[in-house]
Amino acid sequence: MKLDTGQPPPPSSIPASPHKGCNSSTCCSPARLWRTLQNLIKQNDRKGLLAFFKDPRLEHIVRVALTSRVSNDGSLLPASQRHTLVRFASPQLATEALPLLGKRLTDLNALQLALLESSESTVMALLTQLKLHASTEEMKSFVQHVWGQGNTSLHLAVFLNRPRVVKALLDLGASVDCLNAKQKSVIDCCRDQSMLDILLPPQKKKVIQHELPNMEPMVVKDEPVVAKDEPMVEPMVVIE
Repeated sequence: MKLDTGQPPPPSSIPASPHKGCNSSTCCSPARLWRTLQNLIKQNDRKGLLAFFKDPRLEHIVRVALTSRVSNDGSLLPASQRHTLVRFASPQLATEALPLLGKRLTDLNALQLALLESSESTVMALLTQLKLHASTEEMKSFVQHVWGQGNTSLHLAVFLNRPRVVKALLDLGASVDCLNAKQKSVIDCCRDQSMLDILLPPQKKKVIQHELPNMEPMVVKDEPVVAKDEPMVEPMVVIE
């Protein structure tokens, strides 16, 4: 029989309380959630992404998606890990991007990562889910995040010819007027006439002479250019 001394029992004699361990499906660690989101984006797993946003940890997932960044800075990585850097899909695309967007693909948020790594439908799934669960101000800040050399998500979406994403970004308040470090506007990054049709408001539609790769001078459809009649020239008669 133990005597009651009035003193608390030593810690070793107190039964441990039941504890539920944290695992991949219950952990709310921002770092782990961000890794999961990056993997879904890089695998272009649209269905998996939609399922992720139905997870009980939704509040944490949305916050991570809105605020996390990928540094994607080769100078911070050893040579053995630089193969993990996010790049444009092809060397040709990277070459075309250089004079418009610059060389660096650094400080990418979830949207910019998805634009570079996923299909347009996966990017739209990400935007749709975030719009459902984030405030207007949070979404505006998210789409206006600046990456690389002063670029916005709209610069990138226009350059990559993602019309559905461009329309969605404009609806979310993305600015067309931002200049990047190369002093290039969103319109400067157009490589397709359809992008101009989306970006230019009706009251500003006009003939645009714009030097863009693989494009003819751009003529907006609702204001066709009509060639002026050339003066008639009488045939020349030579009198000997």
